[in-house]
Amino acid sequence: MMRPLFDIATLKSDIEAGALILTSNNRLATKIRQAWGQYQQQCGNSCWTQPEIHAIEQWSHEQWLCCCDAGSEYSAKGAIISQAMEEILWEEVIVEDSEKPDTLLPSNFSTLARNSYSIIQRWQIPLSELRVELQTALKQEQHQSSPLLYRWIEAFRKKLKQHQLITPADGISALLHAYESGNKAPHTHIITVGFDSIPPLYQALLTATALKVSQHLVGSNRTDQSATTAKRIHFYDEQQE
Repeated sequence: MMRPLFDIATLKSDIEAGALILTSNNRLATKIRQAWGQYQQQCGNSCWTQPEIHAIEQWSHEQWLCCCDAGSEYSAKGAIISQAMEEILWEEVIVEDSEKPDTLLPSNFSTLARNSYSIIQRWQIPLSELRVELQTALKQEQHQSSPLLYRWIEAFRKKLKQHQLITPADGISALLHAYESGNKAPHTHIITVGFDSIPPLYQALLTATALKVSQHLVGSNRTDQSATTAKRIHFYDEQQE
């Protein structure tokens, strides 16, 4: 039998207790499920109940679909946009921006804009900060990336509303409200595995979703019960940053 790629002994008791295991990506979730299957075979079992082990984005999307199936009011804002459609809308936004630099190619910046906005949403960065940078840049007659992005985000949000669509992060925010309002029953225990850091939006969802949240440290047989707090740091210039 092939050697397991994950030490399942470190999570064995938690899985048996019915904990929900959320990983940073699909690859790690697959490794843990495979290791659990090998452990079951070593115990002489020919069949077993599939444990709750998912990548966090896959799990949150499935929870969103459950809200839709249940007719939850929080899922009525629109359908979650696909990655391909999101790329198209961002490119349309950039093409239609009459103030963009003439040398700027929309096809080269659509993915960058999409990824940047995803980071802004997941880390809950206020758009008002981009607005301040826009006003400062206009006063100084400068063309910086942040003012461009702020304009594009405003136009992108209008297109989403026009097509009755929302971003994946919007879906997580709606799911968060569903848990906070008591429309969905919380999990007893959630364990996160493989995260260097968890964006505040995800952290808020986990806190609202479970009675207990802990972080499993890969390569260790213990879990860290302390919550991770994001910090905002200012730098003097680009070189220091």
